[in-house]
Amino acid sequence: MNVVTEDRRELLSSLVRHLVGMASAKRLAEDGFIIAFHSKSSVMIGQALAKAYLGASYSQADLADQN
Repeated sequence: MNVVTEDRRELLSSLVRHLVGMASAKRLAEDGFIIAFHSKSSVMIGQALAKAYLGASYSQADLADQN
């Protein structure tokens, strides 16, 4: 059983296009981390990933845009 603790969080940016990153997310979630996914444009995939992990979230933003 996975135990989610409030002090174990991880942001995975631009993850949705990278299989290595998705494998990392799976492992971190298995280890009890709360995952926050981010991407600039792959909203549907990011939202689906967030739904797949307990407590996970997804945010869409262009981090290069300083405005």
